[in-house]
Amino acid sequence: MLETVIHKDIHAGEDIKSFIDSQEDISVFQSLYFHELNKRSESTDGIIITCRKSGKIAGIMLVQIQNYFGKALGMISKRAVITGGPHSANNDSGVIEEILREYGKYIRNRLVYTQVRRLYQNHDFTGLFLRNGYVYSDHLNYIIDLSKGEEECWKNLHSKRRNEVRKATKEGITFSEIRYDTEMDSAYNILKSIYGKARLPLPEAGFFDSAFEIMGKDGVLRIFGGYFEGKLIGVMYILCYKGVMYDWYAGSYPEYLKKCPNDLITWEVIKWGANNGYRTFDFGGAGSPGKEYGVRDFKKKFGGMEINTGRFELVHKPSVMKFSKKGFRLWQIIRKRK
Repeated sequence: MLETVIHKDIHAGEDIKSFIDSQEDISVFQSLYFHELNKRSESTDGIIITCRKSGKIAGIMLVQIQNYFGKALGMISKRAVITGGPHSANNDSGVIEEILREYGKYIRNRLVYTQVRRLYQNHDFTGLFLRNGYVYSDHLNYIIDLSKGEEECWKNLHSKRRNEVRKATKEGITFSEIRYDTEMDSAYNILKSIYGKARLPLPEAGFFDSAFEIMGKDGVLRIFGGYFEGKLIGVMYILCYKGVMYDWYAGSYPEYLKKCPNDLITWEVIKWGANNGYRTFDFGGAGSPGKEYGVRDFKKKFGGMEINTGRFELVHKPSVMKFSKKGFRLWQIIRKRK
């Protein structure tokens, strides 16, 4: 018999923690670190859905509810993002479907839509998602095998990328983990500049401060930086969890891109992972195949394996979804004029 429970409180039970700890292939985005972050942030909320089988937790799904446009626009912009979930012990399809079914009942009319972002660890349950009303779309990613070691990872870089790493060094770019006591604001300002130029929403600074408070003490969140003449000009926010490094947020000030800071930072992070016992580097997505995407071209040249993890979407309010898309495009136009 299956029993599903929806947990809304910031404090999860010890049995949930024990289940997550016991699952070697569960991602950081399905961890209690992220649940606490979602509950503490101004722009996010979160729930955990557990499914018990014969009295024991057999599956879990952590849901991040995003609202980056404030309460006034929440009715037309609020969405849920599920990354790396749902997760079940032994890939139990019955447990996965029960979680999806109960989630659908709970979330109905609360949000505009739900997006599920699969990771390379996830078993293929496409049929279950389609049966529960989700629509599939292709989505690429690149995965690097760090267990091969630094030397092999370097050899796998495209020759152009190796040359750009060397160029960054010659241009005077240096690399290190940031000074968390003095450079958190500087790191965030880089992200703010990048996302502002791209006209994409970004969580508030407090989101990243909370992330470091929650995950920094355990080494789960590490922020690496590129420096020119002592100034922090580029960053890479990395999540380190159960042997996997996840590229979370990254970028550099546009005026320094000719010095190739992104190339050096990315390579140094890969090298750091290979030399510190991590087995996998996850680039965090590379867009839809067939569509031009400069970020994908950049990531591809680091020699990782291209995979198509795909994504699923379930629209809860179709009429609002159409209005929401138009509203987002209007928001982007306004941002461009600022």
